Amino acid sequence: MSLKQKLSKLAGVVLIVFLTIIVFGNWPVRLQTTKAAAVIVQHPRNGANGTTVLTFTSTTAGNELLVFASVGASTVNVTVTDNMSQTWNLVTSQVWNTNSKIRAYHVTNTTAGVTTVTITPASGTPPIDAWGLEISGTSGLDVSCANLSASSNQSTCSLNTTATDAMFAVSASSGLPGFPTAGGGFTYQDNATGAAWYSGSEYLLNAAAGSYTPTFNWSASNALGIVGVAFTVTSIDTTPPSVPAGFSANTISTSQINLSWNASTDNVGGTGLAGYHLYLYSGAGGCTPSTQTAACYPILTTTTNNNYSHTGLTSGTTYYYRISAYDNTGNESAWTDPAVSASTSNPNPSPTPPPPPPSGTVVAFPGAEGGGANSVGGRGGTVWEVTNVNDSGAGSLRACIDASGPRTCVFRTGGTISLLSSLTIYNPYITIAGQTAPGGGIQLTGPSGAQAAGNPSLVVKTHNVVIRYLRVRRGHNAGEICNQNPWSCGMSLEILANQASDNAYNIVFDHDSVEWSNYDALGIVGHPSAGTVPRSITVSNSFIGEEFGGAGQTTAAVVGGYSGLGNAYLDLETDIDLHHNLFMGSSHRLPLMTVKSGRLVNNIVYSWTFYPMRSKGWRDFIGNYFKYRSGQSFVSHEIQAWTTNDGNDTTFAPSFYLSGNAGPSDPAGTNNWSMTGLSVNQSGSEASSPLSTTYQRGSPIPTPAGYIPITAEPVSNISQANGSILGTTRTAPYNGAGASRRLDCSGNWVDARDSVDSRIANAVANGTTLFGSYDYSSISNSPVSQANLGGWPTLATGTACTDTDHDGMPDSWEAVNSLNSNNAADGPLTAANGYTNLENYLNGVSLGSSQDTTPPSVPAGLAASVISASQINLSWSTSTDNVGVTGYRVYRGGIQIAAPTTTSYSDTGLTASTLYSYTVAAVDAAGNVSSPSSSVSATTQGTPVVGDINSDHIVNSVDYSILNSKWFTNDAASDLNDDGIVNAIDFSILNANWFKTW
Repeated sequence: MSLKQKLSKLAGVVLIVFLTIIVFGNWPVRLQTTKAAAVIVQHPRNGANGTTVLTFTSTTAGNELLVFASVGASTVNVTVTDNMSQTWNLVTSQVWNTNSKIRAYHVTNTTAGVTTVTITPASGTPPIDAWGLEISGTSGLDVSCANLSASSNQSTCSLNTTATDAMFAVSASSGLPGFPTAGGGFTYQDNATGAAWYSGSEYLLNAAAGSYTPTFNWSASNALGIVGVAFTVTSIDTTPPSVPAGFSANTISTSQINLSWNASTDNVGGTGLAGYHLYLYSGAGGCTPSTQTAACYPILTTTTNNNYSHTGLTSGTTYYYRISAYDNTGNESAWTDPAVSASTSNPNPSPTPPPPPPSGTVVAFPGAEGGGANSVGGRGGTVWEVTNVNDSGAGSLRACIDASGPRTCVFRTGGTISLLSSLTIYNPYITIAGQTAPGGGIQLTGPSGAQAAGNPSLVVKTHNVVIRYLRVRRGHNAGEICNQNPWSCGMSLEILANQASDNAYNIVFDHDSVEWSNYDALGIVGHPSAGTVPRSITVSNSFIGEEFGGAGQTTAAVVGGYSGLGNAYLDLETDIDLHHNLFMGSSHRLPLMTVKSGRLVNNIVYSWTFYPMRSKGWRDFIGNYFKYRSGQSFVSHEIQAWTTNDGNDTTFAPSFYLSGNAGPSDPAGTNNWSMTGLSVNQSGSEASSPLSTTYQRGSPIPTPAGYIPITAEPVSNISQANGSILGTTRTAPYNGAGASRRLDCSGNWVDARDSVDSRIANAVANGTTLFGSYDYSSISNSPVSQANLGGWPTLATGTACTDTDHDGMPDSWEAVNSLNSNNAADGPLTAANGYTNLENYLNGVSLGSSQDTTPPSVPAGLAASVISASQINLSWSTSTDNVGVTGYRVYRGGIQIAAPTTTSYSDTGLTASTLYSYTVAAVDAAGNVSSPSSSVSATTQGTPVVGDINSDHIVNSVDYSILNSKWFTNDAASDLNDDGIVNAIDFSILNANWFKTW
């Protein structure tokens, strides 16, 4: 058998790395490594006819590199070079018969990094195989030897070494060696059994005191030979770095935990410490967070920094971590004990509500109207700066969205945020102020990748949300399909309630561009499993549509419920209002509304090819403008209803109010009922026109208390090219629907309409197709991806305004408005108009030059009176102010719970037998707040006993008499089991609690 055949036949170990297990007191299971006199760090191997390449990964300067080459002809020489331009020296060579030789080359590595070694034959096809060693803890080659014997039972190679040498012997034998008996100051370590790297084996001899000349005897049959080298060893570092101190874990959001620690020290000094290993608890079977094994704590990451952001986590989940430090010679410290832990935030915390305005009604922003206009958004809360366009992490939009409590997201950059997963707003009280983005503004695309399938770009599942001047364009991902399993299409923007914790109300989308998705661009959707349904929502001044045909149809907006899951819950979806929007670039659903009540006011609907507005339930259609493309013939009537129960619509029959609309069926707007029709069902064709008087209503929907009515404009105002929606002539203040403008550093509105929206607005004004020949008359005449529409526009990053105190208001605007650019506390202060100073900047409103900065006097005489198990009444004396007190803020346990305008307040909904503490502060018209009053405390009464009908804290004959007098009535107080009637069951309950007190 040739040397080539023997070396190729085996796949085993040419080297062994020996670890010393160190056991520390109460830390029994962590394996810590320490270096012997010399240790093999890595051992690449490769085989090839002709030039052979070995790659050493991440070599360390000062280590020894060895290369052994098996050459297929004894007369052929080789050269060894590397990418570091190091000089390799031949240290020994041994010929095996006339056909092959073994050569050993050496260099002391001068440069750290990846080292690629090339072994090149002088002629012909050799070498056959090559393998290498990187050896740490040595300082130069001392001696070498080579010997090859044809004998079947012995080859020897003697290394005459000094006391501190480390020796490596490489055999070409396929058998195991016969080492000399340990002695003469040397010991050997052998782990070849069961772990062969290559045809021979390599053995490490650790030198002890004294000199010795070992002879390697090979007793296996067909022994082929041996090549040996020895290195002089000096100053071996076996001391690990210190255990990292100050290790902590901090929750950032529902999906991120940040870790930090103090720098470790090493006995070698600053150059000795190499980095840190972070370990994450696996939760594997049999593990607990206190168990310290590799199975329970696998390595999470390796880093050279003193901090790490762990992202992509699951909300409401606890994570456990440990950390160790290691040095450049591989010594590793113990890991931290105990583990540190942190829990990602729950997506539905109980946030502190922002303070209501001091007096009167202050809507979401000036001009906010409709069902969601009373949203407070992030008013009075913290400012989160979006400093990058990353999907997640510090400075991202996701970080602001995932945070809790009142907050406003302001942008310090423009550009496109390419999402990897949906942005989901679980936590209420948030304002996303897209108008603060410099440059070209902000555009959301995606999600793409593993988290894309079926998911929208932006989802809202909570209350008090304000989102303005944002572009949301999901786009199409290759391979996405719709209307079949597995569903992988998603909307651009969605308000969704499909879980018990969802509570979507008081929401405003304003001046947003919602386009480019395979499914509806906009969805407001409820589900029977939700605790509540979407309600009190406004979508205004927005572009909605220009859809893709991935779903087998092109649809713009749907407001309703999941198909086939029943319809009674949709009877609770009320006051969902859409006004001053442009619906375009879709065949139908412009929009489709299947909920109980909502209003469609002053919208433009452009160039439908199936049906435009279709609704069931109570609906007001006021001042809407319907427009065909130039030359387009009749398709269907503009406003349609249906009466069938389709399993995803309200049980309420159509009840429509029409006023001031205009379209192809009624160009002059004098006979609006001629614009109506009755369809076969929710998705079917039109059956008749006009709607019968059964479905006609002569007055608008009654509005609930506090509702902000929508101010309707004449159709002539919105239908013009430079009207309030299209705004094609871009002049100050650069209004128009969509993400049409932004604020400069002085608080002025400047143009920010991008190329997509400009193209759309001009096409609608001119009556042409929106892009190319796509007219949405069929799927083949509809775009199927963003590539069909020229691709996503590139939005300039821009330069952020100087904001020294990071309160969301530029220094230049603060200077003009007499605020302090070094005091972030003035941002949440309430100005005379009821908005905070920050809100006034976001709204493009000037405060004027005079500011009241004097707070009222502290309220005196605060008293608390216990009323019941769930109610405590508070009262206090009137405060004074240099201008005038407008109201008070009541705090329970330091958290504001109310803002009454009088000197009393009833705190209700409390827990029985519980101690509560209160303070009160006074507020003036400028938003100045006094210091809090002295604290008072009170304990609620115990839980009432069922059967105490007269609330005298005992169940007795008086209650019996009351209950008896209500026999067989539905008196609520006497109906103890709430079954709708007073009967024997209620007497039984009263009897069971007889003479109980509370």
